[in-house]
Amino acid sequence: MFYKKVTLFFLIFILLFNSTGCSFKKEVSREKQLNLYIGVKDKENLNTIKTLTDLYKKKNPKLKLNVNNFVNDKIDSNIVNNNDILFIKRDDMFNFSRKGLISDMKNFYTENNIANRYYSVMKSYGRFNDKYYGIPIIPYTFELLYNKKYFEKEKIKVPETTEEFHNLLKKINSTSEKVPVILNEGMDINNGLFSLMAANELISMSKLQEIYDSSPEKYKELTYIQKIFNNINNLTKSGYITKDTFQLGNESAISKFDRGEIPLIFMSSYYINDIKSQYIGSLDEKLPNIKIPVISNMVMCIPTKSSNAAEVDDFMKFTFGDKMQKEFSRMGFVTGIKNTKIQNKGAKNIVLSHIKNSTEDTIAIVYNIPYKIVRNISSKIDDIFSGKYTGNEWNDIINSSY
Repeated sequence: MFYKKVTLFFLIFILLFNSTGCSFKKEVSREKQLNLYIGVKDKENLNTIKTLTDLYKKKNPKLKLNVNNFVNDKIDSNIVNNNDILFIKRDDMFNFSRKGLISDMKNFYTENNIANRYYSVMKSYGRFNDKYYGIPIIPYTFELLYNKKYFEKEKIKVPETTEEFHNLLKKINSTSEKVPVILNEGMDINNGLFSLMAANELISMSKLQEIYDSSPEKYKELTYIQKIFNNINNLTKSGYITKDTFQLGNESAISKFDRGEIPLIFMSSYYINDIKSQYIGSLDEKLPNIKIPVISNMVMCIPTKSSNAAEVDDFMKFTFGDKMQKEFSRMGFVTGIKNTKIQNKGAKNIVLSHIKNSTEDTIAIVYNIPYKIVRNISSKIDDIFSGKYTGNEWNDIINSSY
């Protein structure tokens, strides 16, 4: 009888231990985690992502957040399928959507009222072929700013017509001064100039999406794009712009501009928090025919094989919720959300007005065409600056790209 009781005791003990062990395994298997892939490498977007993920980790200390950084220029399907959220370039979004690797985010847009809570360019940036495959965190703009203090000091009139603006550029060319250009890494001066002039031609971005990476013949049909190169050549021949008119700027150039030591600066709104002066104006206020392009080149996308649906949903809601967007605003960014209850003053108010008025057709053209075409645009503009204009630049670019 004693042995039966002992045997029964050990059986109960073993069953209890196994039950506890199973329970422990279940707890481990339920550990919350989220896999993020960062497929961009410019410092502006990387800083934005770091700000976002640091705050999210602070709010969710028990979540295992796996951040997989950029490795090379080619992102394959294995990378996409092994992650839950992608931070990628817009042309990658186009390519992955056509391969069925990323999800249509229509439900997220609807459930979070993106259409009413955000300005329209946010939707436009993540749309491809009438579906929403991504969404940008912040829509940066390409600002063309002047400092009134400089013009008052030099007793020069702020240009109010295109002719006056061209003459100002000509005057700058005759001195040792240059116009600093500070864009997000990944966009050079020539591609910025090309995008600016394309925005003013009101080229249909939906048309570019329809033929995205289809065939060289389809792109050659867009003969009106050659007009951009024609205009650059005309400005060059007239002495309004040269290869030396613009130069890559930095934080020092921003400071000099802010103090009124230089008249103009062309810059990404990512850096707008560094502009403190109340003497800043935008050239499009004086020259209404100028359209300001949006130059963000990062979108957040969700792979079709994302395995942590609840965590993905929570992270996306955190990112595009009012609190996080207000935090971005508090840090000095001008975001795409409406009614943040944060008053933007000075240069920030200029950026906000441009975001409000942006449409799909003011998205930088270089983010609506394949990179293999984009990389050939800059060299053709260099050729024009060197006097090698042919009148057939667009066709030559397409032939070189395909």
